[in-house]
Amino acid sequence: MTKTEYLAELKRRLRHLTEVDREDALVYYEEYLDEVEMEGVDIIERLGPPREVAAKVLAESAVREDVKTERPKSSGIKMTWAVILAIFAAPIALPIAISLGATAFALLVSLVAVVVAFGVTGVALGIGGIAYAIGSIFTVGQSFPSALMLLGGGLIMFGLFILFFKATVEISRKSFNALSKWIGETILRRAK
Repeated sequence: MTKTEYLAELKRRLRHLTEVDREDALVYYEEYLDEVEMEGVDIIERLGPPREVAAKVLAESAVREDVKTERPKSSGIKMTWAVILAIFAAPIALPIAISLGATAFALLVSLVAVVVAFGVTGVALGIGGIAYAIGSIFTVGQSFPSALMLLGGGLIMFGLFILFFKATVEISRKSFNALSKWIGETILRRAK
């Protein structure tokens, strides 16, 4: 039997394999037969008939496929341990998660309270500054130095209003960004 006939018979018998597996087997045996031809040994003496080689290749392929689909035996045990650990960890993990959530909520409420307090103080200073400036107009006729003092106090209060307004905007922007970043990192860290 020639090498070409042998490979054709082998290919016909391996038709049940996937194309990739069949081509791999044929390439392997073709290279092997090239070596055998150089030694001058009969192909069938060295390898055996094509039907035996095909049966061997099909059996090896079936074993490989079975190994690929077989789940590790320890995965069921690992899953059981994971469930047991989760059950025992729940009384500890749940309160920790609740306390982390409550802490984040408390920080958010505190931050909002500080920002609102700054804002209310700024608005009070602005209204007070305007009221002092208007009051200075009514006191010009009674005492000019008192009117100037009221006007100066009103302008100072209005300046503080602008300062508090800018501070409120800046504090709220930076603190809310920092808080949201902290909450996001905490959640990501816990998710890992």
